[in-house]
Amino acid sequence: MSSARENILNRILEVKEKREQVVLEKPDFESPIYVESDEPSPERFKENLEKVGGKVLRFKDIIEAVDEIKKMSEEEKWNPLFCKDKKIRKFLNGKVPFTDAEKDFIKLQVGITPCEFLIAHLGSAMICSTGDSGRRLHVYPITHIILAHEGQIVDHLEDAIDGMLKRYGESLPSMISTITGPSRSADIEKTLIKGMHGPKRFLVFLCQKPF
Repeated sequence: MSSARENILNRILEVKEKREQVVLEKPDFESPIYVESDEPSPERFKENLEKVGGKVLRFKDIIEAVDEIKKMSEEEKWNPLFCKDKKIRKFLNGKVPFTDAEKDFIKLQVGITPCEFLIAHLGSAMICSTGDSGRRLHVYPITHIILAHEGQIVDHLEDAIDGMLKRYGESLPSMISTITGPSRSADIEKTLIKGMHGPKRFLVFLCQKPF
């Protein structure tokens, strides 16, 4: 009498013999991954970021951008406005009140930082731990402002990664991340909550000209 094990193996063998051989077509590895767009990268970046709740404000240059920061700071009473980046502080100095004191960090409402790249396909900003802003300023404030220019826009994530490799070589920053809109989570009873793990509001001040 055959064992249960033999019965099972025989049934598997019968099925295998009856089944026709499956022939799989060779994948086309040459096909493009993304659907190409005729829309210029700045417009595509703005559209994709705003789909997920972010906001892009466009300006001719850094002077116009700082004027808008000043206006919004006065209207919305941004106190304190926090900025650690030396280059950005140079443009704010004398025009927009700000602080970079460690004692004020815990009270900050709005933080301004630069970024490495803006990714049009995703509507994302690539940031890293290198520089004056460090790790905290991208996640702690209620409102996070990124000050950038159109020369930082790339089409796809791979382009941003290639750019980081060219910029830093073997000395890559210890933290590289992407930000796609305000922080949000629906972990609790599938209720969407903004600002759960980071800024509730995400603004990109995008200048046409480099600064």
